[in-house]
Amino acid sequence: MNGERGGEHDSQSSHEEGMRELPSEEFQAIIDAANGGDEDARKRLHQLLDWNPQVWKSCSDLAGLAMSALVNEIACDDQLIAESVRRRVGELKSSLLSEDPSRLEELSVDEVAICWLRLQFTEYRCTKLDENSREWAEFWVKQRDRAQRAHESAVRHLLTVQQAENRLRRKGSAQGKVVASNA
Repeated sequence: MNGERGGEHDSQSSHEEGMRELPSEEFQAIIDAANGGDEDARKRLHQLLDWNPQVWKSCSDLAGLAMSALVNEIACDDQLIAESVRRRVGELKSSLLSEDPSRLEELSVDEVAICWLRLQFTEYRCTKLDENSREWAEFWVKQRDRAQRAHESAVRHLLTVQQAENRLRRKGSAQGKVVASNA
């Protein structure tokens, strides 16, 4: 039985290695066929994603996609600005995360970073308004106000999450000390 199992594993490993080495043109062809309604291609894509979770995790990182879209909008094809903004956002996120963050805290920090970036973008747009365009001025001021409220809400949520997690950590630590002293 162990021999059979080992054989299955070896076979599966070789399939996985082959999938990881799939040329990007072939992968794109499978995506295009699946998007075109080809059921076999859809099944193949499903299999590829099972074997390559880093692909679907990257593609489904909506916070990252939103962040990239905002960075691209801000940078206007200027790679120096784009990279600098990405680094600023990374620095912001690092400074907001606790030492051992939960997934909920990470999601909350992502939301704060997105809202902060959107707020900065709308503030920037407000500084570039043409005095002759009252409609655009009103539009961007409303966008800035919405971004400000969203940012404040995201920060409050992050603080609530962090406070709750700190209470749970302290409670768990205190219980550990009680158990250790009773032993």
